[in-house]
Amino acid sequence: MREAIRRSLALWWLWLMLGVVGANLFGVQAHGDTYYLDIGARGDLPFVGEMHGHEIDALGESYRWTSAQSELHIPGIAAPSRAQVTFDLGGLPAEALAPRMVSVQLDDRAWLDLPADMEPRRYHLLLDPAALGDGDVRFSFVSATSQSPSDLRAVGVRLDAVILSWATDGWQQLAWQYVLVQAALILAVIGIAWRIGVPARWRVALGLGMLALLAGMVWFDPFIAVVWQRSVLGFSVLGLLIAWNAAALIQRGLPPDTSRHEIGILGGVAIVVTGVHLLGALYPAFVSHDLYIHSGRLLKVQFGSLHLFDRPAEFAGRIIAVPPAFYVLASPLTLLMDAGSAIQGFYALLSALSALLVAILVRQVGGSLRAAVAAALIIAFLPIQFTALWWGFAPQVVGQSLMLLLLVVINARTLQHNALTAGGAAPVQDAPITANNCVRYSGALYWATAGVILCLALLIHNGVAILGGFWLVGYIIMLWRFRWRTPDDWRVWVVVVVGSGLVALLVFYLDAAVASVRELFTQTPTSVTTDEALRLRLIGSGLESSLRPIGIPLTLLSLAAALFHTRGEQRWLFGAWLASAGAFLAVDLVFGLQVRYAYFAMPLVSAGLALLLDRLMNGRAWGWLVSALVVGVVVVAGVNVWYSGVFWAVKPTLTALTH
Repeated sequence: MREAIRRSLALWWLWLMLGVVGANLFGVQAHGDTYYLDIGARGDLPFVGEMHGHEIDALGESYRWTSAQSELHIPGIAAPSRAQVTFDLGGLPAEALAPRMVSVQLDDRAWLDLPADMEPRRYHLLLDPAALGDGDVRFSFVSATSQSPSDLRAVGVRLDAVILSWATDGWQQLAWQYVLVQAALILAVIGIAWRIGVPARWRVALGLGMLALLAGMVWFDPFIAVVWQRSVLGFSVLGLLIAWNAAALIQRGLPPDTSRHEIGILGGVAIVVTGVHLLGALYPAFVSHDLYIHSGRLLKVQFGSLHLFDRPAEFAGRIIAVPPAFYVLASPLTLLMDAGSAIQGFYALLSALSALLVAILVRQVGGSLRAAVAAALIIAFLPIQFTALWWGFAPQVVGQSLMLLLLVVINARTLQHNALTAGGAAPVQDAPITANNCVRYSGALYWATAGVILCLALLIHNGVAILGGFWLVGYIIMLWRFRWRTPDDWRVWVVVVVGSGLVALLVFYLDAAVASVRELFTQTPTSVTTDEALRLRLIGSGLESSLRPIGIPLTLLSLAAALFHTRGEQRWLFGAWLASAGAFLAVDLVFGLQVRYAYFAMPLVSAGLALLLDRLMNGRAWGWLVSALVVGVVVVAGVNVWYSGVFWAVKPTLTALTH
């Protein structure tokens, strides 16, 4: 038996390695024999080190100035034995003495000296056959520097481009360590699918899709693909750790009649959605708009300071303290990757998690599996979701996921309480939840879980704390109003909310309140004259941008469907959530503060729209067609925003996130 298992594993490993090698050979061959790196362009960030910022001359040519010692690192999947490199030197600064000698080092060894003159020069150089033996090549440029009265930087020579080319007589040798990285990446993704419960035939299809994706990445850019795949591997391993017991956790949140097959389908959709989010967020040339802000705050937190301050538009430009929880959670990831990848990958992963949570939410309120899949696709691909990722609104993205997680946990306890009350048990053959399983999720574990999630939400972002507070206070009021004869739940909720609020207050908000009050009494009052009609028109325009491509009428209909599809405590939860978003809308209308309530209403909009489409699909062929068109329009619109923003630096409109 063991021998048969070993043979089966060896055979699968052989097929995997053959597939990975074949995908890379195809990608390298399809890309061609020349790689052009435009220095100073957006795509050079993963390769350059210790160089000055990118610049553009009067002719539109991009370039960078080297420093006293600059580096250029090109990691590649191919290891050609015959290759040459071309350096395009754009000249010297006006005050420099020509010629200026540039000492070029190859893989930290002295290689040759090149003279740089005032005029541009191009040097074609043959590389040592062993230089690319491991796929990597590292150049160092050492030269004298000079300054000018108008530019106090110490600049060396102007570097315009680097071209790497190799012989095309046959298939290229591959760097074995990167082949192993890709094999580990595929195994990690398939492992995630296995632990979530994705059917075997789907796992095979997923593996084949991963091979095609790897070949496409190498064909698109064989050198940037290496950096790209390393970052994706890091988050894939993290995802495997998270998913190891995910099936049981997901099952606890779903209705009692949910089968493992349905969990596998939802898990497969979640994997695809997560892949789309992570591939964009971890693209090495992509830098979200606010990444420099988050990187600075993360560095301060890692040096031990939890006092972060900002003047966001949500609070009319007043100085406020920034909650540090997001940066504390993201810090461990910097042990595995650079800070930029850790930050962008972390909040992209949490954004993708929202899709799975919305799907679970739809099933909890009685929606079908197809409605759950539709809801996951809608929330995952709404343009406003990708707009938040592109602009780098990381705490808001994580805050949305935490609030959704708390909503799902509360709903799960309601479902399990109903199952216990009914006293029935579902069939065991497909391993759905039974009343006996529900006991394990009740009592102290439930309240502890809710308290921890609420504490994190309160400490992730000021706006999330306010909105979440309004939501839970409204829910408690409804519990007290309609279930006063059985007061246990609302009284314990009061304890949880007050306790979590006190923890957040003592950990962070007490110092923040002192700083805000101090500024309130020390700042000079200013009067601002605004055109109220114009302000209200801008609010309406912002709402339209937020709700594209669904539109305001369909959004209102979706919210009504989400509210009226629920009953009892679920309706109170949804109603309190919508009431908190409505309160934020009122604040925007009255005070003109950008509180971004539309972003936090999107989960219920997606759930309601999916429930509407589910009703259309009941026995109607035209209903299926309409539903497919609606979901397809949302997916195409979202992919267009994400692809254009990540790969072509097309800035999505910020008005979608100002309301």
